Amino acid sequence: MSLTAGYLPIALILSPHLMRLRPLTRQSLLLALAVMVVPNLAWGQAPAQQRLVVLEVPGQELDDLSRSKAALRNTSDSTATSYLMRSVSTRLARSPRDGLVRVDLVAPEYRTVWNSQLPWSQNDGALFAGRGMNTVLRGGLVFEVGPVRAIVAPELINEQNLDFQTIPYADKGARSIWANPFHGLPESIDLPLRFGNRGRRRAASGQSSLTIDIGPVVTGITAENQWWGPSMRNALVLGPNAAGVPRIFLRTRQPLPTRYGTFDAQWFLGRLSESNYFDYDSTNNSRALSGVVATWRPPHTSHAEFGVTRLVMTPVVSNDISLGTAFNVFHDVGRPNTQPKHPGNYTAPDQIFSLFGRLALPDDGFESWFEWARTEQPISFRDLLEQPAHSQGYTIGAQLVRPLADSATNLRFRVEATYFEPSPSLRFQPGLLTSYTSRAVPQGFTQDGQMLGATIGPGSSSQFASLDFIRTRWTAGLFGGRIRYDNGMLFESTIPGVKREDIMMFMGFRGHLVWRGLRVGAEFQNMVRLNYLYQAYLADERTGTSSGIDFRNRTLSIVLSPAKGF
Repeated sequence: MSLTAGYLPIALILSPHLMRLRPLTRQSLLLALAVMVVPNLAWGQAPAQQRLVVLEVPGQELDDLSRSKAALRNTSDSTATSYLMRSVSTRLARSPRDGLVRVDLVAPEYRTVWNSQLPWSQNDGALFAGRGMNTVLRGGLVFEVGPVRAIVAPELINEQNLDFQTIPYADKGARSIWANPFHGLPESIDLPLRFGNRGRRRAASGQSSLTIDIGPVVTGITAENQWWGPSMRNALVLGPNAAGVPRIFLRTRQPLPTRYGTFDAQWFLGRLSESNYFDYDSTNNSRALSGVVATWRPPHTSHAEFGVTRLVMTPVVSNDISLGTAFNVFHDVGRPNTQPKHPGNYTAPDQIFSLFGRLALPDDGFESWFEWARTEQPISFRDLLEQPAHSQGYTIGAQLVRPLADSATNLRFRVEATYFEPSPSLRFQPGLLTSYTSRAVPQGFTQDGQMLGATIGPGSSSQFASLDFIRTRWTAGLFGGRIRYDNGMLFESTIPGVKREDIMMFMGFRGHLVWRGLRVGAEFQNMVRLNYLYQAYLADERTGTSSGIDFRNRTLSIVLSPAKGF
C-alpha cells in the first residue's frame, strides 16, 4: 500500500468527527492531514528529475541534527559550509548548472505549539507562541536556472492568543496597553507582553529568497531567518527568534581559501518593523538595519573558526531608507546611550557587536564555542582596558557526541550558558541598564515585537543542559534549564511593594521518528515561573517573610513533515 493510500482512509474516517471539534483544533488537524497527504500526491505525479527539497531552518530540528552530525565528521575541506552564519539559502545545495530550468517542491511542514498558561516561544521565527494553540504551515517551490535561484517558502501562521495575566503600560496615551510596562523612555524596547487580546492569523514570507551567483559572491533579496554565531539556543546578535528581516545582501558564495586562512563574509541592508502594540507614532514604524559578519579559519585546519559581527540600527524619516544607510555598519555611531536623559524626539544610530569562536575535535566528537558581545562602543583603548565588561554579554557552550557500543546510536551531551544582565561597571560610568534596549531608537533591537538577538530577552541570563540518543531513524532525549528574566527591572518602580527575581525553571523530553515516510517530532516541557513579573506578597507582616506569585506552564510542540532527506 502506498503512503497516500494509507492516509486517505484515515482522513475519510476522521472527517465526520472533525466537524464536532473546536474550529482552531479542527483547522490544526486538517492542516496536519494535508501535510501527510498532499505532498505524496504531488510526489507520485512529479517527473523523475523533480526533487522534494527539505529546508534546514536555523534553530529547528534538522538544523540541530546537522550540527551534531558535523561534530563527528572531519571536515577538512576548506570550502565546507560554515555553521556560524547560516540560513536556508546558504545550507541548501545548488543544482548543477546545465542550462535546465528546475522547479522542485519544498517539503511542507506543519508545526504546532500549545501553551497551557503562559507564552513560550523560542527561535520560532515569525510565530509568537502565546497561551493556547499556535500553528505554522510552510510549503512552496524552488526555482533554479543558471545562476538564479528563487526559494518560495511562505508560512501561514495561526495564534490563539488566549488571555493570561499581564501588566498594562502605565501611560495609555503614549503607548499601547500591551507595550512592555518595564521599558518606557528612556530605555525603551518594542517587546509586548501580549500581542493584543484576540487571536492572530497572518501570512509571512517565511524562508523565501531570490539569489544570483556572481562569480565568488552571491547577491539577492530575502526575508529568511538567519543565525549568526556558534550558539545553540541564544544568538546574541542575530538569530531566528523573530520574523526574518527583509533585506538586500551580498555574501561570499563559499568560504574563500587564502594563504592566510579561509574567509567567509556577509553584508546586508534591511528594514525593521515596529509591532502594532507599541506606540501611536506612524512616522517611526520602520528602522534601517545594516549588518556585517565575517569568519576566519586559520591556515591548514578546519577545526577552529573565529568571527566578528556588528549590527547598526538607524532611525529613518517617514520610514524612507536610503541605500547609503548600508554603510552605517562601518561607521562610528558614538555612544548614544551614555547621556542621563534624552528628549522624546532624540534619534541616533545604535549598535551591537560580538566576537565569537568555535573549536571542533571530530575524532573525539567534541565541540566548544563562545560569543562575547557589547552594546556600547569603548570610549578609548584605555576605557576598554579599565571596563572591558561594560555593557557586555556572553554565551559559552560545549557538546560531546560519541557513538555507543552498537555504533549505530550516538549519545549527545550539551550545555550552554548565556549572560546579558546589567553590568557592574554602571557604578562608574553611565550607560544602559538593560541590554537590547535603546535611548536613541525607542523600539530597541527587535523585529515586529520580538527579539533579534538572545531568545531569553533583555537583561537576562540562562543555563541549559540536554542528553540525547541519536539514531538514523529516531532521536530521544531529556533537557532542562533555568532563565532569570530582565534582572535589572527588579529594582524599578513598575511593581510596587514586595518584589522578587523573575525566574523560570524548566525540564522536558523530546524525540523524532521517521515513520512510513513521515518525520514526526514532539517536545514536551514542564515549566515553573517563580515570582512572575517580579510579583510577590508579604506572607508574614511580623517577620517580613514574602512569598512569590508563581505559575506553572506546560508546552507541547509537534512537527510533521515528509521524511525525504531526514
